[in-house]
Amino acid sequence: MISAMNFVQIVGPHDQFEKAVDVVHTAGVLQIEEVPLVGENKDQLLYRVQLSPTQIRQKDLYHELLRVLDEEALGYLPKSMAHEIKGTSSFSTLYEHWSLQDDHTVGATVRALHAEVRSFNRRARNIDNDLRVLTAYEEVVTALIPLTRQDDLPEGYDLIGVLFERNSQRARTLLQQHLARLTVGEYVMLQASLAKGRSAALLAFHPQFLGPVREFIGETGISEVRGPRYLRDKPFEQILLTLENDLKTLRQKKIELAQRRDTFFAEKAPQLLALRSVCHDVFSRLDALSKFAQTRYTFIMEGWMPSRAVRALRAQLAEQCDGATFVRCVRAHGAASSPPVRLNNPGPIRSFETLLALLPLPKYGSIDPTWFMATFFPPIFGLMLGDIGYGLLLALGSLWLWRVGRRIKMAQALSVILGSCAFFTVVFGVVFGEFFGSAGHHMGLRPLWRERLEIGSAHIGETLLMYLGVAVAVGVVHVLCGLVLGIINARKARDKAKGLGFIARIFGLFGLFFVIGRLVHVLPPAFTSIGVVAWILFLVFMLWTFKHHPLHGAMVPLELLGTVGNILSYARIMAVGMASAVLALLANQFGSMIDNVVLAAIVVVLVHALNLVLGVVDPTIQGLRLHYVEFFSKFYLSGGRVYSPFKKMGDQLS
Repeated sequence: MISAMNFVQIVGPHDQFEKAVDVVHTAGVLQIEEVPLVGENKDQLLYRVQLSPTQIRQKDLYHELLRVLDEEALGYLPKSMAHEIKGTSSFSTLYEHWSLQDDHTVGATVRALHAEVRSFNRRARNIDNDLRVLTAYEEVVTALIPLTRQDDLPEGYDLIGVLFERNSQRARTLLQQHLARLTVGEYVMLQASLAKGRSAALLAFHPQFLGPVREFIGETGISEVRGPRYLRDKPFEQILLTLENDLKTLRQKKIELAQRRDTFFAEKAPQLLALRSVCHDVFSRLDALSKFAQTRYTFIMEGWMPSRAVRALRAQLAEQCDGATFVRCVRAHGAASSPPVRLNNPGPIRSFETLLALLPLPKYGSIDPTWFMATFFPPIFGLMLGDIGYGLLLALGSLWLWRVGRRIKMAQALSVILGSCAFFTVVFGVVFGEFFGSAGHHMGLRPLWRERLEIGSAHIGETLLMYLGVAVAVGVVHVLCGLVLGIINARKARDKAKGLGFIARIFGLFGLFFVIGRLVHVLPPAFTSIGVVAWILFLVFMLWTFKHHPLHGAMVPLELLGTVGNILSYARIMAVGMASAVLALLANQFGSMIDNVVLAAIVVVLVHALNLVLGVVDPTIQGLRLHYVEFFSKFYLSGGRVYSPFKKMGDQLS
């Protein structure tokens, strides 16, 4: 649900200003809004709080320290490690220690740690640059070194390496002809293939021909392997061996440097995170001061906070500020008139907020979709996958994710979502009687309803139609729920035309389904009258909407057709489910067709593993699509502001 917010004004005497700021900062519940001023003249009664020159220098210092820590010092720290450290008592101790230190000590420590990190980064960049240069020669070196060790190379001959691009047979022929002429036939040419159709060649000839041969190669534009500058004047064999050794040395240095850097961060990460939190808190406090206002004798703070937290903040200010500071709820004004949105859901439901991260925040005062995502998404997922074996594997994956990511909020949320989806996958697996497809049937498992895929059964067509009917029925319930929620949101927003349009669509759907039900003889004759009444009510509400809002009224029939299309879109539940059932059946049949038990087991496991991966990905994508497009489009109102309270980061992840 979306927390109720109050716009509050905090007023107190000047001598209690610093204490009041500390209390509000520690409480961490007030989203500060800038106090508006009327006019700008020296005689005005209300004016902005101004930072002193010392505070301005302090603010600049901590802003620079934050930049240094965020851009370089903490850039290599894994998020998971940060979460683990923030939950330890040693971090709290370090935070308390550094929060009591003066600006000079904090700044000097941050810069010293930053210098060490920069040293690691500089050396890593140098190694990477050297590797980049030498790696360009690595493929050629790897190809030519074996050629230099062949027995048919005469001793005392000079060696030159050359490169040929693709389709360079003519260049090779031309080179051989001129080598024969320049060396009087006394040369050796050995070739090796490279990637992408290229090739390298090793040329060997008497030293007296080195000048003419090199001059010819330069004139024809054939690429000669010369190596980096520091190797240019060395013999070719030495160039190749040096490149090979240098590459090995650089890679070893890179590994050792990475190990030293990891050790450094393992030792210094708590201190870096504590310093980062302290710097953030000092900077955010100084930055907030300029949003407050004051008179000659009092100060004024304004902002939004959860309604439930008002009483506690009032009590804390009264206790810390000798009862001289007051908190009152007032009417918001100006740019702050739109309350921020704070989602406040219980633990398991809060996990499903992760699935809504791709959407903008819901508008304040509208319906929070998290509860409905938690209610509908897992059953829809389970209806598509519907297999006891796969569900049990997902449950094990959920438990593993919960244990591994104990301090990572995202991992905990995903484990809850995966666990709930696993539960409904097992439930529908029992309904369909599936355990790794048809394997459960051979073990005596029988469906509570019926199997989705009975090969050779005369009722397979009926089963598919019933599965499709269940999928469409889920769509009917889901979409109708969205329309009802749309009516509630329209009432909250006082949009009468939109609310009447939703009501008209509901009656139109009832009329349509009752008429179809009678035509296919699924419903008894009594429903004919109910369908007629529903159609009459649809026309009444459509005409009522058209009378007050012609454009809205004219769109109601088209919106009704769109709603029917939304419902039919739920047929994808059946399509994805049948694809999973077919692949599971094929996995078992492949295994039964192979005589070798070990090979059969490998094939069965691999195909079932593929089916499990697809069975997680497809239902997730399709389930989210059904919510985002078919369901949320009926009621979801976006446009909410993020709730960003003025708080300390000592026990929070940034």
